[in-house]
Amino acid sequence: MRALTGRGCVALLAALAALATGACGAGGQQRTADPPVRQRAAAATEDGFQRLAERVQGWVAKSWPRAGEVWPGADYSRRALILGDGKHAAVVDTKGVDRLGEAELRRAGVEVPQVGYEKVRWHGREAVVWNTATTGETGTDAARDAYTTGTHEAFHFYEQRAFDPGKQWPVLRGDLGRRSTPYPLKAQPRLQRIMLANELLAAATARDAAGRERHRRAAAYWQQQWAKDSPGERRDIRVTDIAEGTAEYFTTVMTSLAEGKPRGAGLKPLDSLVAIDTESYRIGAAAGLLADARGSDWKKAAETSGRTPAQFALAGAEPEPQQEPEKLRATLEREQKEGAAKVDPLLRPLRAGYRDRDKPLLLLPESAATGSTYQEDSFAISGIPYDATTGYTRTYRTKSGGRMQLDKATVLDGAAAGTEGVLIPFDPEAAQTRLTGGKVAFATRTAQGTVAVEKKTDAGTGRTVYVAH
Repeated sequence: MRALTGRGCVALLAALAALATGACGAGGQQRTADPPVRQRAAAATEDGFQRLAERVQGWVAKSWPRAGEVWPGADYSRRALILGDGKHAAVVDTKGVDRLGEAELRRAGVEVPQVGYEKVRWHGREAVVWNTATTGETGTDAARDAYTTGTHEAFHFYEQRAFDPGKQWPVLRGDLGRRSTPYPLKAQPRLQRIMLANELLAAATARDAAGRERHRRAAAYWQQQWAKDSPGERRDIRVTDIAEGTAEYFTTVMTSLAEGKPRGAGLKPLDSLVAIDTESYRIGAAAGLLADARGSDWKKAAETSGRTPAQFALAGAEPEPQQEPEKLRATLEREQKEGAAKVDPLLRPLRAGYRDRDKPLLLLPESAATGSTYQEDSFAISGIPYDATTGYTRTYRTKSGGRMQLDKATVLDGAAAGTEGVLIPFDPEAAQTRLTGGKVAFATRTAQGTVAVEKKTDAGTGRTVYVAH
């Protein structure tokens, strides 16, 4: 799923600095939160919200009826996109805009999330609800965020069936790998993946066959070098390259139809450090465009074969050695150092807490999570079997009446003691993270609340885990 910030390239450094990429939040090690939310804007004026809804509807009317032209079997004709910002709401579909009041939303069982999007039904119809204040944009940019988020997430929800057990694309079943950026940050694999994305885009937009093949050979080289140098990363990110790559390809082409522009007109080369799953979006979009340009019948095979969009686009291409772009390498190395300086203070306490085996883990189960996930970035740290997520914001409400609010917390993400969720190492005797009477009470800068817990031992790690219930 898409990061909440939406499309395009969300710079990893900017995300770390702003503390505010995804897209898409499911729980556990297969979290599909699409990239980070930047900031939440104030609600629009009445006239401003109406103009936004009408602009989105214009794009929906032009493109959604043509979804089957872009992806075989895709049918957006009866879907709805519900927009809200806390003060105003509307439902948009191919036929028009209907303004909504709170009572109508309640009767339909729909709630506009505080940030981001949700999968919902609108009077029996497949739908996505999006908080238009999520990204802090206004005007045309806010409308584009709404349109692209709704289109992209609906592809995950209703074409890939990403969260429907047994109905997903076959390639999305089983081990989904990891979509977290390896940490410590390294410039070399990021350079190779960025050059892969850029050469794929150059090939897709080349003016003649000779230029297309030249760029295909260059892209094949960068793909080959990355696969050789980073086999673990290649294995971990494969499913994300497929799931997000196809969804971003679809959204890119649909946006071109909506705006009446050539396919992929809005794509630009990458020139700075981005998260590994943001690379998946860009590589997939460019690779899909290139595969189309070559007349490849690749889309149905992408659902089942386990091959990435880049593999379809580069089939038969002979790798041609390339020179590393010095300017890009210098940029990435500088951003790597600056990014490490910003994220190290966030990750250091988490790593120390996890490695201190005397500290138990509080587990907040995914089943108790409410609303959308807001997060900044996710990292795979050597020696820790869970992803480390920074800037994590979400509310948890347990069946026993407990509540825990996380606000820009740094957490571990995965499964322990048979339960999926987020984990936080804590000192049960500290005043701000006290365990007493079968309950854990947090009163820290990033976590507030009290939850009843059950003490368990994780079979895989031997760690003591207190599972909120």
